[in-house]
Parts: sequence; structure tokens; C-alpha cells
Amino acid sequence: MIRRPRIHVALCVGVHVLLLALMSCARRNEDLLAESADTLGVQSSPPPINPAEVQHPSPPQPKGLQIGRSDRLMNGWASQLGEWTAMWREALPGFMVDSTWGVRPQRWTPARRSVAGDLERRQATDLTLQLLGIESPDGRYLLDVDAYQDVMVVGDSVEVGGEPDSQPVLIDRGANVEYPLQFCGTSCGFHWGRWLSPTQFALGGWQQADDYGQWMQGSLAIYSIRDSTMRAYETRIVPARAFARYQAAWRRWLLRRYRTLPPPA
Repeated sequence: MIRRPRIHVALCVGVHVLLLALMSCARRNEDLLAESADTLGVQSSPPPINPAEVQHPSPPQPKGLQIGRSDRLMNGWASQLGEWTAMWREALPGFMVDSTWGVRPQRWTPARRSVAGDLERRQATDLTLQLLGIESPDGRYLLDVDAYQDVMVVGDSVEVGGEPDSQPVLIDRGANVEYPLQFCGTSCGFHWGRWLSPTQFALGGWQQADDYGQWMQGSLAIYSIRDSTMRAYETRIVPARAFARYQAAWRRWLLRRYRTLPPPA
């Protein structure tokens, strides 16, 4: 009996094995392409960037002209505003009171409330009030530059904390009442005060000029108790790194005030 050749059987088996290998390779290639697409997708969609971490250009400076010599009252107070101008000169070299922009006087109608707690005891024991409490020449009024502030002196440094908000208060000792002057949140604050006369005082502070805390601006308000008016002034806008120099000067001012305090009883 003559056997038929079985070459075709072996050939069929070989072709079948080859097809299975090709299909396996194709599936593997599809998996690799899918993984590659996922990887490319992640790379093409980077995580969002925090706008505060990107440097932004300066907002527009105040409109109009600086007051120059046109504001006789402001220039007349220049010598009494020397501490404030010196602090801002650290951020703005050559800064003077005539370098500011001003607005027309506004009416000042503060709310009235009773003085909380024993004011005399607070003045004797509260370091923050001792540093930021500015007495009028006749002793009747006390300007608390920021009632929400908390200042601690540690050696030759100053630590500042307290509430994130800021509120200056005028206290009338004779009537035992106080008048909140302004209020602001984390985007502004109040640092400095000075009496110009028994019924006029200056209140200096700062404010953010943009939404990211990269640009800052100084503010000054002149209050008159006699006619209930307030005159507002503002400085040129400066970058945060320049504002840091102003803050350092303000802390040095606090230290100087601390060193003039009488020793505790």
C-alpha cells in the first residue's frame, strides 16, 4: 500500500501557528499603541498653573498728576509725616508727601459704640496698644491704629499676628466711646498713625493693587474731628519685593517705639 505524503498536514499546522503568532503580535502592538496614546495624553494636558506663581505686570498707576505743591495742607504737614514718608522711601527711593495722589475731602460719619473693657488697664498691660495706640496732644483721644493687630517683641525682632482683618479705632476718653474708622480684610491693613493737631490725625496703611499679592500700594488718610472730613492719598504701586523693604522699616519703627516705653512696674 502506497502512503500518501503528509506534507500538506504539516504545512497547515505551520500556517496555523504563524497566524496565531501574528494575531498575538497585533494585539500586543494595539496595547502598546494604547499605552503610548495614554502617555501622550497626559503629557499634552499638564496640570493647571497657579496664577499667583506667574509674574504679572504692574496694574495701572493712579490716574492724573501727583499732588506736587498744589496741596498746601498736605505739604504743610510734611514734617509731621516724616516717619511715614521715611518708611515708604525704603520702597520708593526719593519718596515725599508731594509724590502722592489725592482725592477731594469726603465726609466722615463713623459709628459710635462704648469702649470695651478697662482702657487704662489695657494701656498699662497690652503691648500692642502701647505700640499702636497714639495719644492726641491734649490727651483726650487715643488712636488705636489697628485694634485687630497683635505685636510681640522678641529680642531685636518684631513678630506681628492677630486677626487677618484690620480695623483702626478712635477712642474718646472723655465720653468713653470709640469710633471704628475703617475696616478691611486680608487685602489691606493699617500700620501707622500721627496726630497733626488736637483734632486732626493721620492714618497710614497699605493695600494690594492686584489679585495675586504681587503689587502693593501705600495709603494715607487725614481725619478732621472738627468738621468730620477725611482726605485720602495713595502712593505709586510697587512690586512685593519693594513692599517688603517698607515692612522691614515699619518693624524698625515698632522697635523704636518699644524702646521708649517705660519699664513695667
